[in-house]
Amino acid sequence: MTNQALAANQVELSDPIDRFNLTHIDDPAFFPEWQTNLPPITDLDRQLLKKLTALSG
Repeated sequence: MTNQALAANQVELSDPIDRFNLTHIDDPAFFPEWQTNLPPITDLDRQLLKKLTALSG
């Protein structure tokens, strides 16, 4: 399998849905980590996020 980058205007939302057979999930427990109280991010986390943001922008 080869990886290939595509421009957003070359891809429809239905393409990955069809290719990977994705389906809608209504189960609220599907991603329980989104529902729990997570600890606040640390200063180190913030620094790393700033670096990543700078690299991607």
